[in-house]
Amino acid sequence: KDSYSSKSHKLTNDGKFLYVPPGIWASQSYATKAMALVLCDQTFDEDDYIRNWEEFLIYKKWKT
Repeated sequence: KDSYSSKSHKLTNDGKFLYVPPGIWASQSYATKAMALVLCDQTFDEDDYIRNWEEFLIYKKWKT
């Protein structure tokens, strides 16, 4: 979700991947025995993430 529209993707075991750029509200659900590989150029910092939808909308309004 980008505060205006929403897309849904289903990844299967065919070698495809999904890039989620900064500023996108994303959530995942996994099938049994599924896993995710996350590549990042920075060390994880919980403070970098918005966990509340209302706060995300405020952030998006400020950024545009």
